[in-house]
This record gives sequence, C-alpha cells and structure tokens, in this order.
Amino acid sequence: MYRGYDQAALDLQYDVGAHYAGMEAFRERHAARRTAANAQARGESYARLDIPYGPHGREKLDHFAGAAGAPLLVYIHGGYWRARDRSDFSFLAPPWAARGAHLACLGYPLCPEVRLSRIVASCRSALAFLAREAPRLGFDAARIHVAGHSAGGHLAAMMMATDWPALGLPADFLKSGTAISGLYDLEPLALTKINADIHLDREEIARLSPIRLAPSHRGPLIVTYGGKETAEFGRQAREFAAAWRGEGREVAEIASSGFYHFDVVDQLARPDSALFQAVARAVG
Repeated sequence: MYRGYDQAALDLQYDVGAHYAGMEAFRERHAARRTAANAQARGESYARLDIPYGPHGREKLDHFAGAAGAPLLVYIHGGYWRARDRSDFSFLAPPWAARGAHLACLGYPLCPEVRLSRIVASCRSALAFLAREAPRLGFDAARIHVAGHSAGGHLAAMMMATDWPALGLPADFLKSGTAISGLYDLEPLALTKINADIHLDREEIARLSPIRLAPSHRGPLIVTYGGKETAEFGRQAREFAAAWRGEGREVAEIASSGFYHFDVVDQLARPDSALFQAVARAVG
C-alpha cells in the first residue's frame, strides 16, 4: 500500500514502541533517570515555569535562563502531536545553562482535540511571543534557534519553513534549526493507525509536510535520527535533508548510530555528543 509495505508493516514502521520488546527494564531505568533530572532542572533558580503565550491551557512554555544577552534554543517536544508535555524535557536545560545559553520548552494543544494546523499555528505564536519577550526574559532576540524531536522535529522543520515576514518578523528570525527523528513526509502517516487521532487530509499533507516546502531562508539545518530506528524514520530524515539541501539550505547530517527513537534526543543534554556540539556551534 506504500513503498512496498502492507498495512501491518507500515503501521509497525511508525509504531515507535513496538520495536523495543524485551527492553522494559532498560526503558524503565531510562525513564526514571529522566524523571529525576526533570525535577532537578525545574527546581533550579533559573527556571521560569508555566509562562502562557496563548489562550489554550497547553499554550505555555518553560524558560530556563542563561546569561544576559545570550542566545535562546527553543525545544519542541514529540509524542505524535497527541501526547507528552514540555515538562518531560526540562532535563535538557542544565548543560545549555552551563554554556550560558537560554532554553525554552514549548507546550502546545494536542490531537485529537485540535488539528495539526492548529498545533503549527500555536508553535508559531510561541516563537513570536518569545521574540517580543526577549528583553524581559534576557536573551538576544537576534539569536533564536529551534530544535525538536519526533513530532517536534516536524514542528521545528515547519518553523524553519514559515513565512515570518507575513507575521511581522524577519525572514531570518530563526538562525538555525535542529530536527531529530522527525516526520517530514506526512503521506505515510495518513495511511497508518496513528491517523485515527491526527485526521490528516490531502490538503494538510501537502501544506504541512516539510519535505514538500521550501525553507524560508538559508540558515543552517541539522538533521539526525537514531541508528536503531526503523527504516522509515531513516528514509524520512535522509530524503528531507536532501530536499532542503537541493533548495540551497546548508544541511548537516549527524550520525546517531547507537540510539533508539526514545533516547536519541538525550544527546541534546550531553556536551560530549556530536549532536550537542553541532547545535552548540550553530547556537554560538
């Protein structure tokens, strides 16, 4: 039904939990470490939590302050646009704060309550809010960068494809983007059981698939995916990188050979990782 996959095989390619059978103990330890790290980060004096940027109850962000006038890295969480929360990724903040950088973790409304178009609009609103609030929050509005994992990788790519001048911001408003194990071609998602919650239609597939869009400016893009992920996640990342490179975008593809879908994002909290170092070079 799609690129040689039948229904069961295609569903399996995008079922990120089904590939980790027998790893329950490892995943439980990993989740426990994250929970402890999240709690610690949220208790730091530089954490400013639950800042509203829109009217919906989930349109809030957490800001972890760095040095005055330093750049801001905005992180968008995953969960197939239907799960997870910004607070699940507070653990990313301490290593960036140690470098002096600011970090903001975005929340957004979830499917099926809202459609994907609404989620994209929420993320755009959050970034515009941050640009306006830069003087109050203490970061440099001219050095804002975006990153995301899984569904958040899709949303980060959509932010890099946004017509920011139409929203009153410079075209190069976002200085770089990092897309980790993202979903850039929505066509196969519409054919899987996931679409029972997402409700993608042809118009949204065309308008919200980053692989079909042109980047809004030529700032750098960093793309990675876990080497232990499914073939479809690898294909999505490689074809997206190639498509945007063909549009003149500077694209760096970072190898993450030892990681699964659920832990590849941990590299953003590890200063010795190739991904952290690439993002750090982009952020400055």
